[in-house]
Amino acid sequence: MLNLAGNRLTTILFHRFFFEEESAERSRDRLKRQCEWLRSHFSPLSLESATGAFQTDQLPPKPLLITIDDAKIELLRVADIFAAFDLPISIFVCVGWSAKESPDEDSSVARLVNQIEWYAGAPKTIDTNRGKIAVGASKLETRKAVDLILADTGGPQPDLEAILSILQNEQDGHDRRISCSWAELADLKASGASIGGHSVSHVNLAEASPLRMKFEIAETQRILAGKFDTCEVFAYPYGMSNTFSAATTKQLSQQGFRYAFLTHSDYPDSETDPLHLPRISMPDRAMSHPEFCVRAAGAGVLYRKLRQARVLKQKLGPDWLT
Repeated sequence: MLNLAGNRLTTILFHRFFFEEESAERSRDRLKRQCEWLRSHFSPLSLESATGAFQTDQLPPKPLLITIDDAKIELLRVADIFAAFDLPISIFVCVGWSAKESPDEDSSVARLVNQIEWYAGAPKTIDTNRGKIAVGASKLETRKAVDLILADTGGPQPDLEAILSILQNEQDGHDRRISCSWAELADLKASGASIGGHSVSHVNLAEASPLRMKFEIAETQRILAGKFDTCEVFAYPYGMSNTFSAATTKQLSQQGFRYAFLTHSDYPDSETDPLHLPRISMPDRAMSHPEFCVRAAGAGVLYRKLRQARVLKQKLGPDWLT
């Protein structure tokens, strides 16, 4: 099959592996077939090898990087498949999601920000040491509540766990487990997986307040570096063109991230900003094997370039090539 990447890095992105319309066994069989195809058509790399080789222009022929966003618990049911085909995986973690599964004092602010952002109970107003916060009412009130919490995080935080407890009690039945715990992620890392950051609470960083945006990036770096010794790679939540800005790029660099991935179909080259690396995203649905192969081979990259050319032609008029 034609590989449009040539010897440029192909980075593919998975979010999910199991779907309601099919059995778990069929989902696993589909992934096995996909992994077999990837193994036979590419040179798989770990995250550390890919970023290092990309910067030194020493990538092997047909290099491949497999990334998985969100660290959802279903990953635990397929990690053995990637291992069986000797395919390294790179997992990008929302630290608020994983901290929720492994609560400790060090992550209380991250857990509370995440709980407010994804609160699914009845609208509620809570009196705090900082003032009243409204949750479950609107996106605007949610943003205000988070910023109020973040405005004062320098000293002891005796009320954070109390606020968390109130919110958790209010949404019984809406608080199912989603993500891997720190212990589960440590086991995956020990088995060869790489760990990167994916924000605290999976918000659009370009739309967040400066205070929130800095917290989402800095706290991701702080917690993951503490858990896994180092963290130099980030993946933008959502990852499209409206999710990053000059301010987010600057903040990533200031907090020690050397690389960051977006979600648009393309291949990096020597001119690509290492904080704006493209990925080929697999859709969150069951795919036929031919569709997977076509997507992984870069059909979406070609489509994106043709669409960009069409838009340019419309802007410049019919004589744009003359």
